[in-house]
Amino acid sequence: MRRILPLFLLVACDSAPTVDLGTDADGDRYTSEEDCDDNAATANPGAVEVCDGLDNDCDGEVDEDVVELQYTDADGDTYGDPNSPVETCGESIAGVVHNDADCDDTNAAVNPMGNEDEVICDGLDNDCDGTADGGFRVPADYALPSYAVGAARDGDIVCVSPGTYVDNVDFGGDDVTLLGTGGAEATILQGVPGEGPVVSFDTRESAAAVIQGFTITGGDDPVGAGVYIRGADPTLLDLIITDNACGATDTSCYGVGIYAEESSFTLSNSVVSGNEAYSTNPYYPYDYGAGIALVRGTPTLTDVAISDNTINFPGNAYYGGGYGAGMYVSSSDPDVERVVISGNIIRHNGTTYGQGGGLFVYASRGWFQNVTVVDNASLATYAYGAGIFVDSYNTTTMVNLVSANNVTGGGDTTNAYGSGLFVAYSTLYLENADIVGNLATGSAFSGGGGFYGYYYSNASFDNVSVADNEALSAGVANGGAMAYDTSYPPSAMAFQYSSFSGNGEVPFLACTSPVGTNEVIEGAPKYVDTSGASATTWDLSLGRGSTLVDVGDPDIDDADHSRSDIGSRGGPDGDNW
Repeated sequence: MRRILPLFLLVACDSAPTVDLGTDADGDRYTSEEDCDDNAATANPGAVEVCDGLDNDCDGEVDEDVVELQYTDADGDTYGDPNSPVETCGESIAGVVHNDADCDDTNAAVNPMGNEDEVICDGLDNDCDGTADGGFRVPADYALPSYAVGAARDGDIVCVSPGTYVDNVDFGGDDVTLLGTGGAEATILQGVPGEGPVVSFDTRESAAAVIQGFTITGGDDPVGAGVYIRGADPTLLDLIITDNACGATDTSCYGVGIYAEESSFTLSNSVVSGNEAYSTNPYYPYDYGAGIALVRGTPTLTDVAISDNTINFPGNAYYGGGYGAGMYVSSSDPDVERVVISGNIIRHNGTTYGQGGGLFVYASRGWFQNVTVVDNASLATYAYGAGIFVDSYNTTTMVNLVSANNVTGGGDTTNAYGSGLFVAYSTLYLENADIVGNLATGSAFSGGGGFYGYYYSNASFDNVSVADNEALSAGVANGGAMAYDTSYPPSAMAFQYSSFSGNGEVPFLACTSPVGTNEVIEGAPKYVDTSGASATTWDLSLGRGSTLVDVGDPDIDDADHSRSDIGSRGGPDGDNW
């Protein structure tokens, strides 16, 4: 019997194909033909793109949509430079941050959190808001300071570049800072003729309203030609207020340099000089404070020079008066420290009164410390207190005071009184003072080269040196140190731990010498130097051999804790000049 083989087996053996199924070297279940990288299991058509430098999903792009751009932070302020991107996988890298918000990566003070109010007037866009210095630059953003101040609001800072600006600025109730970036000598506010005060604060501005770094000049107005303040409390810093005038007016002049009424303003590190009060009223010209006038206020003055301000009268004046060519204080309570009042003059024509060439204090309280009043003059027909005049129910305290080289009278002066200090109707506490080298001279009468006491005056002298003063009536010595009014004498005068020396041939007029009572001595100050023509150059420190050392009030110590010296350099603030 023949065997017959199954057909299907023969067919299977004879027609079997040859197929290459490929390799999967990385074990990701994709063959080398399907995989774009058969050596990386994380790279295949089914993978999700991750940040690893590979084309994970095999679409021909590497790390698409997963790389994070970070930005170089070269200045270390945590804000990145948009022009310096760095591709990262989101990790933290030193010197690289996740934002691109910096507008200047070379300056750490410039970034979105920068403060234009703290880093002021530097010409930079500190807060990256697109405007440098808040957008209040003069002249870059506004042509004149008044335009910028008018646009600004509380807290804004107006930055004024050096230059001269013919302009008048009214703060208008906004607590704005007006800053001269180059300082007072380089940044000039020149008043517009006929437009009133150069700078005005009269809309209840607070201490946050600031003007700093300007020369204020060219104002011409009866009241506050330079700076006018009423019912406001601004801050005035680093100013030169000069060559302002009150002229061509038949009314009175008040505070030509600065007039402040009902104000607690602050003035510091400033000069008020060369301002002139000149009322043209031919019959009754009255002028108050060519430099500064303070009325019904509580201001603070620190480190201020008030110099060479003048009250003049017209040639045909019949009767009038000038009060405080340097500073006039009325019904106020100022705090005055380290202030020099020098070279201020009341000049006369006709029958006029001149009171307080340097300082006039009327119906006021006040604290005056380390104040120098020198080289002032009252040259009126009736001249009083070329240095200081204190009048009308004051209770004033002066500590570490110098009143020196002041001249009351001269020329056509008939009567001259109290060149260093004149007190009437007032209480004055004077502690650690030098009243030195003052002169009162009149053709009919003079008295009190150092000090003159009038009706109802109560002065207390403690640790005071009254030295080398002189009074001359028609050339005859007449109360060089001190004089009292014979018709209306002072009510009470008290001297203790003080010294009188070298006050001419007749040192006391209508009063008894206090030497020998209450530890008052006739001492020898031996000041280090009083040789200069101007007392601003004098050194009133006590020299070797001075008998005023350590003999002052035992209840008062010097800065070195020794017993106080007599004079302005004694006491705890005797070295605070």
